[in-house]
Amino acid sequence: MLHFTRIPFIVGYTTIEGITANQYVALGTVFENVDGSDVAIKDLVLVGAPKGGANATGADQIWVWDTATSGWTKYFYFSSRGTTQWRKVGTTIETTDTLATGKTFFFCRAGSASGTTTLTLSGKVKALDGESSFTVSANQLAFACNPWPIAMNIKDISSYYTSGAPKGGANATGADQIWLWDTATNGWNKYFYYSSRGTTQWRKVGATTETADTIPAGIGFFFQRSGSASEAATITFTK
Repeated sequence: MLHFTRIPFIVGYTTIEGITANQYVALGTVFENVDGSDVAIKDLVLVGAPKGGANATGADQIWVWDTATSGWTKYFYFSSRGTTQWRKVGTTIETTDTLATGKTFFFCRAGSASGTTTLTLSGKVKALDGESSFTVSANQLAFACNPWPIAMNIKDISSYYTSGAPKGGANATGADQIWLWDTATNGWNKYFYYSSRGTTQWRKVGATTETADTIPAGIGFFFQRSGSASEAATITFTK
């Protein structure tokens, strides 16, 4: 006879391979701790042979977007005199800062040009729909990710608007946009909400058809809202 035990949550991991030195990767927190709490910065990423130093120069780094200042809060892997820990730049102790599921960050790999490493994100998968959302005002950027460890079709973003309709146009000017970091070029692939002559769809800038591109699991992206000052939008992710 077979016996099954019901597990009240799912744990797992996702990996991002082939990260080279001096390369930036836009990542998202797609897991939470088993107890449901936010993930500590020091536990965000498991790095194969992390690179450290007495200061941020030459060390692996994590950059978290601060919406209040529209700038970055930076952390680095401190390694000196037998002590290894993640510190906020400018401090002398291990950071206790955390990131909620659905929040995003950049990881910057230090070291020489040769060799690659693999990043691993792990934890408990969030159980409920609608637990992660962000609101962005017109002409502002939000740094976001799908809060579940699955790939997401860019063309499906329109269905996640829970406040404020998508803003579109015949080109990227004046339209809502998605910026997806390209690790191969260390630059952005940009998409916009096309709306003209009865057709509405997400297109890659420069293309004339609907995009079939996806945002991989664990990868962050920028969302730029268009419209007038009073036309904020809220995006709510569902599984």
